[in-house]
Amino acid sequence: MTIEAKGDDVRSATATFDVWIKGGILQCQTVKRERVAGAIREKPDSAPPDLTGWRVRELRTLTGHTRAVLAVAVTPDGQHAVSAYADKTLKVWELGSGREVHILGGHANAINAVAVTPDGQHVVSASEDKTLKMWELASGRELRTLSGHSDAVKGAAVTPDGQGVVSASWDKTLKVWELASGSELRTLTGHTHAVLAVAVTPDGQRAVSSSWDKTLKVWELLSGRALRTLLGHKLAVKMAAVTPDGQRAVSASDDHTLKVWELGNGLALCTLAGHASSVNAVAVTPDGQYAVSASDDKTLKVWDLGRGSELATLSVGSPLLCCAVCPRRKNRPSRRQERRHPLPAP
Repeated sequence: MTIEAKGDDVRSATATFDVWIKGGILQCQTVKRERVAGAIREKPDSAPPDLTGWRVRELRTLTGHTRAVLAVAVTPDGQHAVSAYADKTLKVWELGSGREVHILGGHANAINAVAVTPDGQHVVSASEDKTLKMWELASGRELRTLSGHSDAVKGAAVTPDGQGVVSASWDKTLKVWELASGSELRTLTGHTHAVLAVAVTPDGQRAVSSSWDKTLKVWELLSGRALRTLLGHKLAVKMAAVTPDGQRAVSASDDHTLKVWELGNGLALCTLAGHASSVNAVAVTPDGQYAVSASDDKTLKVWDLGRGSELATLSVGSPLLCCAVCPRRKNRPSRRQERRHPLPAP
């Protein structure tokens, strides 16, 4: 967050981040300004300026697939994105240029979810073909297949240490896997319908699952025990994102709303209403202050989690199925550096 003086004693509060969503990168930026008398008074970081009045603009669109984009993930360094498609493939993109780097093929059916390991070296995909696959990002090479679910795998989340992955399936279960060997460690049961997505807390100790049974569940990963069930949505919960401090989760539902939850006690802190149709995806910004949601109503919305208010809406021409957020890179490499250390071309 920065505060700067412009013109004759005008205070301008700005905050930017990139949003990667269904083939495009979007930049969100505040436009709220107010005149002040005398010297510029800066607000401390703990009390950021009011962000009412955001504008959202599209930076670029990445094309190349013939069918719907079902999931997307951004590498930790913000340099690349990996998108998953109904055409059974993944694509790796260079975000700075929009260049397609790799096409990853090997699944026998649509790919529903994708996750990147914390070191940015590997990708895990989840598919309708009942399997997960692990890939080497730099080469695009398939390393192993994780088999064990009895129905479509809808979600995947890599643990913060990069050693495991948690999968969510239409077979009503979650599974915890060891990535190095591809072996199944345990199965988590308790949902009464399909599990559509899963997120892991930053400490790696808990997972939050979203289900067609209208609930979320918080799990202890080491034991596989369900700690609590979060009740409140009226229809299927499509996804949940955990805040960076691991204290809260934001859920997206077919009931057109999002909810903010306190994971420690399972209470709903607020409901974010504004979408006119199913909310398919949600992502939280790295500072934990904002959430971005993608909906069948053909809009992307930005929310202030502290105030529980809508900040901006971007309307597009088709339903939005996925979104991901990455921080604006402060030390962006020069074009010469990017050319010197690119990923290998496909």
